[in-house]
Amino acid sequence: MHDEGQTSRLEALFDQAIELPSDQRRSFLTEKCGDDLELLRQLEALLSHVQEVPGDFLEAPLPLPPMHDATSTIESGQVIGNHFRLLRRLGEGGMGIVFLAEQDSPRRQVALKVIRPGIISRQSLRRFEFEHETLGRLHHPGIAQIYEAGLHASNDDPESTTSQPYFAMEYVLGPSLLDYVQENQLTIKAKLRLFVKICRAVQHAHQHGVIHRDLKPGNILVVDEASDPPETSFDDVGQPKILD
Repeated sequence: MHDEGQTSRLEALFDQAIELPSDQRRSFLTEKCGDDLELLRQLEALLSHVQEVPGDFLEAPLPLPPMHDATSTIESGQVIGNHFRLLRRLGEGGMGIVFLAEQDSPRRQVALKVIRPGIISRQSLRRFEFEHETLGRLHHPGIAQIYEAGLHASNDDPESTTSQPYFAMEYVLGPSLLDYVQENQLTIKAKLRLFVKICRAVQHAHQHGVIHRDLKPGNILVVDEASDPPETSFDDVGQPKILD
């Protein structure tokens, strides 16, 4: 596990390495990482994704066409990343569209978010690669797990160099935090138990160098995983899952 200083070092070395020609990166990382083989492994994993992106895509932000958004051409039935079949839309926002998708191996349903191409730049692509690698290391019952991330090239135009980042995460089926509290008419004690579970999940993220910059009730869903009978006093409320 990396502390905050180690996480900063990882990001700094990644930014330096990406500026180098691909044939010089290995020697650069070997020198900078020294005996820290885990740091070297993480950096090489990040760079392996970026190396597959066409050069033009990294040079400048991709403009969002005024009358066409490539994200809008992605519809149910398509396959993203070779093994995620889109089933239906779950929601849409400024960053992109979230679909319910089925992963072929292992067989499971996931929430798959496709990022709009118009907001992608050289800097944001680096951040995307760094953040999904970091978030993928978070394993806590109160945080929706991220399974995989990658780049999707549109099949509509084989000549296009535009690729859209996507990531697949745990599909959480449950009401929002406020709806759960209201529907179950929770007592003050039950609300506090739920609040403690959320705090523990947030603490886990903080201990891994991750800060949620948009933590709000709408980004927290609650699933009913209480044991019967409850094992502890905290089990008489559902399990919150922090999203986004």
